[in-house]
Amino acid sequence: MRISTTSDNDLQLVSTVPEDMQHFQIFGSEPSYGTGTFGRLFFQRVKEKRYTFWLTIYQPVENTIIHVQEENPWLGFRVMLKHHIHHIVNGSLDSYLKQGQFNFGYSPTIESKFELKKGMEYCTFDMLVDKEIFNSINRSDNLLDKFLRTIKKEYPALLFPFALWCNAYSQDAIENLMKYPRDEFLAMQVIKSLLETPADNTGRVNLTESNIEAICHTRDIIRENVQTHTSIKDLAKKSGINSRLLKTGFFHIFRKTPYQYLLYERLKLAKQLLDTTDLSIQMIAERTGFHFDTSLIKAFKKEFHQTPHAWRKTKA
Repeated sequence: MRISTTSDNDLQLVSTVPEDMQHFQIFGSEPSYGTGTFGRLFFQRVKEKRYTFWLTIYQPVENTIIHVQEENPWLGFRVMLKHHIHHIVNGSLDSYLKQGQFNFGYSPTIESKFELKKGMEYCTFDMLVDKEIFNSINRSDNLLDKFLRTIKKEYPALLFPFALWCNAYSQDAIENLMKYPRDEFLAMQVIKSLLETPADNTGRVNLTESNIEAICHTRDIIRENVQTHTSIKDLAKKSGINSRLLKTGFFHIFRKTPYQYLLYERLKLAKQLLDTTDLSIQMIAERTGFHFDTSLIKAFKKEFHQTPHAWRKTKA
């Protein structure tokens, strides 16, 4: 793979993890780091038999265009984890991915370019997959059938006519895979969750790039303050967006209201504490913002169809 920029010829990459980027590190991955007048690039690759994925960080210090060339075919997807990039692949595939969006694509070779703005930090997650994975997932619809026929003819194509949003489950699946990068079951969960995203979940709410960033910041606030219930008004104030747009936009992106997402994060933490500690149900309820064991038990049973006691016993 050749990577160049507007101001630099082919970037010379070294196998190292910069000290200030160690919090991005995926253990067991192959790191690559490059610098130039454009800024910095750091990516990590995990290669398995049926899939390969990359987590890439771009930190440009000037406006630049990144060029990527690869002679081998590409079949997979890209998820924009931070900020927004407009891609042109082989001069014909035009894909604009906003933060939190993804699409599957195929190209016999790669001649890709995209523009980065100075002072921004971009983060992408890419996965290259074996074509047989689509068969093992056992999904069939007109879009996928058309996509696979195009692949067979060796023509560039996008699976979806427009980028779709990663919901909360898909984003969690990606985070889990980066923690356990060699786990093929988790990799299949990522692919399956993205393929099962409804193709009509875009176009209903007009969100600007700044709106999206504010909504994603709201998600971060909720995740960092699981024990606290913050009102929509206060969340909107902290994120710099009006309350009505926050409510509609949050559901549009994550398929959950802010309150539903808070409950979702609390139950995730409760499961983790059940699995990894001997804390009582009451103590777990207090640590996860439910306060009372009865509230935790009721919410847990509604979501997972069993009580916390039964979950812990099953895991044990």
